[in-house]
Amino acid sequence: YYSPKVLHELLDIGIRLKVGTQPFSIGSKNFDYGTILIPMTNQKLSKSEINSKLEIKADKNFRKVMELCASTRSMYVGTWIPDNMITAYTKLHDQNIAHSIEVYEEGIMIGGLYGISIGKIFCGESMFHLKNNASKVAFYHLNKYLLKSNYDLIDCQFVNNHLLSLGAREIASHDFLKILDKGIKKDLH
Repeated sequence: YYSPKVLHELLDIGIRLKVGTQPFSIGSKNFDYGTILIPMTNQKLSKSEINSKLEIKADKNFRKVMELCASTRSMYVGTWIPDNMITAYTKLHDQNIAHSIEVYEEGIMIGGLYGISIGKIFCGESMFHLKNNASKVAFYHLNKYLLKSNYDLIDCQFVNNHLLSLGAREIASHDFLKILDKGIKKDLH
């Protein structure tokens, strides 16, 4: 069961959530690596991605971002975001713990991402795009905000080519846990 209280308590102590075929299972801190991205100043968008028609919003339509992350992913591999998880995370959003970045073109959401903010750590959960590079644009604006707000890192949770292209890297678990422990203790809500 995905209760907001349980999710927040687990995230607060740095335990990653793993969702598989079970309704809710919890991974442990015993993993070999962490995939992180340090907010950086050199992240840039191409001219085509700097589109005056795009409007960027934060936390305006959180539930819709999660629903689109779930539905676009299920077209390829099935979704790991069931309805009860959307409801629980939406409650965390209502408590100013879960956040979204949304990309709109002509009033229609075409990309976005969501995650959890604890202390100075942002745990990226999922992203989607309905048009090429829309999730990259959302990530660019998330990075810009986190850099301005002195965040320590973005926990990417796993590595893939898209995240590597955005600057993600794997680090040893002991280093990851040190950064995570320090970051979640800063400026707690």
